[in-house]
Amino acid sequence: MYSLTQDINSLEKVFALVDATGIVLFPLTEADIYSRNQPNENYYPCFRNVTPEYNPFCQYLVEKPVIVGNYVIINYDVVPIPIDHLFDELNALRDSVGPEFNISHVPMSLLASFDASVTYKVTSLLDAWAKTRRYDNIGSLADYRDSPIEKFRNEGLRGQLIRDTTWFQLTNYLGGILTGVIPIPMSWAEIEAVLPPRIVTGK
Repeated sequence: MYSLTQDINSLEKVFALVDATGIVLFPLTEADIYSRNQPNENYYPCFRNVTPEYNPFCQYLVEKPVIVGNYVIINYDVVPIPIDHLFDELNALRDSVGPEFNISHVPMSLLASFDASVTYKVTSLLDAWAKTRRYDNIGSLADYRDSPIEKFRNEGLRGQLIRDTTWFQLTNYLGGILTGVIPIPMSWAEIEAVLPPRIVTGK
C-alpha cells in the first residue's frame, strides 16, 4: 500500500516532467517549472512511498520514481555504500595525519561506518556462500543443523561452523583494531585475510 505524502523534507511540492517516453526530469519544484516556461509540458505531482529502514552508516537510499496513472510514486532502493569509499576516507585521513596515525585519529562516525560496512559485507559473503549450497542465506543453512535427515544435518552443522568461525575471527580482529593492538586496515584485502578462505572464494 502506498503512503501518498509529499516530500517530508521540504514544504515545496515535488513534480516530474513526463512525456510519451516516461519520466524526463525529476525532481522539479514549482519554481523550476515556472522558470522553464514551457506550457505544453506535462508535470505530474510526486508522492513518496514509505521510506524503508536502512543503516545510514553503511547504506543509502536511491529514489526510484514510477508513473502510476497521473501521478509519480517515489519508491526507494536500499543500496550498500561501497566499502572502497570507506577505505578511501581512511587512507586520506592517514595521509593527512602522517606516520603517527592510529585509531585515536579516526572520528567516531567513521569508526561506526567501518564497523557497519564490514559487518554488512561479511554478512553478504556468508549469505552468498550459503546460496551456492541452494539455501536462502547463512541463517537458513545453519537452521538445518537439527534436521533428522543426515545430509541436511551435516550441511547445517557445517554452515553453523563456518558462520561462527567467521564471526569469531572477525570479532577478535575488529577488537584488536579498536584497542590499537592491530593496525587499522587500509584495504578490504587486509580484512579478507582473516576470514575463512571458503567465504572469500565462495567455494
